[in-house]
Amino acid sequence: MAARIYTELATYYWQQGYTDIALDRLALALQQTPNYPPAMDLMQQIQIQTTEMSH
Repeated sequence: MAARIYTELATYYWQQGYTDIALDRLALALQQTPNYPPAMDLMQQIQIQTTEMSH
């Protein structure tokens, strides 16, 4: 349950442009439930976007 809430918060923060806070919430989600698929997916999306923006 906590992992889902942290992941939802991360989604909200990412959509608002707060990438650092989103990644922090995802880390908390993964502490609660390691390899939680929605958190892992969102983290991958953020990393892809961040990489694309830096090129």
